[in-house]
Amino acid sequence: MAKNTQRTGSAKLKILFVLGSPNPFAGAGWARIGFFAKYFKDRGCYVTVVGIFSPKSLKMAGFKSWNGIPIYDVISTF
Repeated sequence: MAKNTQRTGSAKLKILFVLGSPNPFAGAGWARIGFFAKYFKDRGCYVTVVGIFSPKSLKMAGFKSWNGIPIYDVISTF
């Protein structure tokens, strides 16, 4: 007999991804993080992604949203 593995109660899991690159970025790393972030969000978790920016990627600094997931590129590498 299968057990119910869903969480009960009103508390939701909060997940924070902290990455060492501006997000979203082209590459396999973002594909993996994007997959997991969307997977957890679709299951009712609160998901946030935080990334860095450098002088070369200054235009990516700030806030954006991807599939309803907040992405903050707020950590400077100066």
